[in-house]
Order: sequence, then C-alpha cells, then structure tokens
Amino acid sequence: MKALKFIFFIFLCFTLLVFDKLNPEKTHIIRKNIIDALTPVITAISKPFSYLYYTSYKWSTLNQAKHIIDKVTYENELLKQKILLLQTIKKENQELSKLLNFHHNTSFQFVTGHVIADNYSPYVRSLIVEVNNPNIKNGQAVISAEGLIGYVIESGKNFCRVLLLTDMTARIPIQIEDHDYHAILAGNNTSRPELLYIPNDITVFPGMRVISSGESPLIPAGIPIGHVAAITDETIYVQPSIKMEKIKYVSIITHDKQEHTDAP
Repeated sequence: MKALKFIFFIFLCFTLLVFDKLNPEKTHIIRKNIIDALTPVITAISKPFSYLYYTSYKWSTLNQAKHIIDKVTYENELLKQKILLLQTIKKENQELSKLLNFHHNTSFQFVTGHVIADNYSPYVRSLIVEVNNPNIKNGQAVISAEGLIGYVIESGKNFCRVLLLTDMTARIPIQIEDHDYHAILAGNNTSRPELLYIPNDITVFPGMRVISSGESPLIPAGIPIGHVAAITDETIYVQPSIKMEKIKYVSIITHDKQEHTDAP
C-alpha cells in the first residue's frame, strides 16, 4: 500500500511538471488561484501562533526583568549592609581616636581592650574586657575617652572584669576640681553616684567638676569623672562624663610613665 502511494505521488509530480511545460499560462493561473484561496486559511492559522510567540516573548521579557529586579534588590541589600558596617567601623575608629588623643595628653601607660560583655543588673554594674597583658592588676583605673569609668576587680589571661563607678560597691576617692574639697564617690546602681563624707562647712554647687584625687594608689590624680548634677538636703549626686551602656573600648592604666622611667 505504501509503495502504491509513493508511485502515485511520483506520477502526480511528473504530470504537473509536464503540464507546466506544455501550458505555463494555465499553470500560473491555477497557482495564483490556489494561493488566493489558501492565503486567508494560512492567515487564520498563523494568528494563534503569532499570539503565542508574542506572549512567549513578553513572558521572557518579564522574566528577565524580574531577574534584574531581584539582582538589583540583592545588591541594594548588600550595599546597605556595607554602609552599616562602614558606619560601625567609623564610629569605632572615632572612639579609638578619642582614646588615643587622651593617651597623648597624659603621662600614663595604657592597655586598651574591647568590651565583650556587660552586666547592668539591679545588683551589679560591671564590664568584661578582652585584653591580654600581664601588667593588669586589681584596683587599676579604667578609663574611656571622656574619663574614669571604674577599676579592675578581676583579671585573667585574656580578660579583665571592670567594676563601674556606678556599681553600689564602688568607692573612689575624688576631689572637686579647683577646690581642696575631697570626698568619696559611692555608686548606688543608678546612673548618678553619690558623694560621701563632704564636710558640712563646704559649699558644693551643681556644675562643679569632679576628678580623681590620687589617694587611691592605682588611680592617678586628675582623671575626669563628671560633674555635680543635683543636690538634695542629704545627698550630692554626680553625673559621670560618659554613658556607661555605650562603652565599646576602654584603657587600663598600668602605671605612670614618669614613675616607670625613674624606676631603677
């Protein structure tokens, strides 16, 4: 059966070729009429395919646009993270620069460390500082760029614990700057420690600056602490120079440079 179909189509093609050679004008007319008849059919059939192609093209374009938007969104998030990181680094650099400037303006030897933990419970106010130095001892003064924040109460191989001057057990000998008024700064687990042992015949005013007196063997004199913030009938409150909860870097005063130089 397949052989007969094949022979039939060959015979048909041969007949059409012979007919085209013998009557070219009639062949042209027949071809023209066939094309005229098939053109609407071809157009009608091609429209769905054209619509499918257009839809496919649009879908591909939208898909590419979505990928571009996703990529731009991802890159935007990366840029935001980098900006945040740069801002954090800038802030840390500013804090370290302040500490370095403080170091240049004093005659002390320092060990600087990064605060890795803090404790602001109702009973304890302390920091844990990542630092590795054999010269760190209990009682040594700990400062920020603004001034004294407390003193060392424990030290290990890679850390030290700092008792903040706002802790209820903290006691630091102080002096009212430009006056021969000496007292003890006592923490009370609030943001404003108190002054103890101020003689009754001494007048203290808000705004007076408070500095270390040097009566503690490991806390040198003259380190800024804060200023008198409020006075009640029985209590004088001091506002520290720095907000304790914002401390990131600190320096421990290990000894005085001049004393170290003069030592045999």
